[in-house]
Amino acid sequence: MTKLAEKPAEKSGVQPVSASLAIEVRQPSSSPTREEIEVRAYEIYERRGRIDGNDVEDWLQAESELLQEAAGAVSLVKAAAA
Repeated sequence: MTKLAEKPAEKSGVQPVSASLAIEVRQPSSSPTREEIEVRAYEIYERRGRIDGNDVEDWLQAESELLQEAAGAVSLVKAAAA
C-alpha cells in the first residue's frame, strides 16, 4: 500500500478558529432564541425611527428574518458538505 505524501501547509496568515469560539456559534439548523429575536426586533424598531405601536410586527419580522438567515446557513453548510 502506497502512502501519499502530505502537502506542506501554506503560510496564508489565516489562523484556525479556536474551539471556544466554535462552541459559542449557534448551529444553523436551530431556531432563533428569544433573546436573538428581541435584539433584532429592537434593531427594526430603531431603524423605523423608534415609532411605538408596531411591537408585534417588529417581533414577527425579526423572527422571520432570523429563520430565513438560519435556512440560508443550513443551505450553505449542505452545499459545502457536498
